[in-house]
Amino acid sequence: ALVARDQQRRAVGTEGQAGNDKVRTPAFGGRRKAMLVSAGQHAVHEIERKLKERLESQEMQVLLAHRPRERDRKIHELLCESIVTEVTAWLQKHKDRPAEWYI
Repeated sequence: ALVARDQQRRAVGTEGQAGNDKVRTPAFGGRRKAMLVSAGQHAVHEIERKLKERLESQEMQVLLAHRPRERDRKIHELLCESIVTEVTAWLQKHKDRPAEWYI
């Protein structure tokens, strides 16, 4: 009974909205995907820029002066690379999905 009511609410909700048939077209899914991928690319560039800025900052030099082991192992650089790799993988996942996924 709960499932039937939930399905009925969804059906009524989508039928009652003007122009909803346009929202569910594959072309709209393609535009939505393109906008998300574009925003994701911008986010990747911003993250890379901010991390590079942070690595080159005076504050980082002061922190590393008191942490020779981390400095020698370049843990701060590895962490930044890991962050960029994770964000890039997230973006690639969205690039690989079909446009229909975004409908």
